[in-house]
Amino acid sequence: MFVGHELNKLKKEHPELEVDAIEVTLNYKRAWKDGIRVFPALKIDEETLSGMILSRDAIRTFIEKHLQT
Repeated sequence: MFVGHELNKLKKEHPELEVDAIEVTLNYKRAWKDGIRVFPALKIDEETLSGMILSRDAIRTFIEKHLQT
């Protein structure tokens, strides 16, 4: 999975990054409760990045924006 691969690279660059990967097919109620409607999706606090195709730049920008806060 491309998103997982990119997250692993980011975790190496930012050891403070914590990732909770949810398998939606096994945890669909949690995903729905968290407002996840399109997969893959990344959620930090109340902000969600999702789309059928997430670019490397979109993932990095989303994660790094939240690391700075």
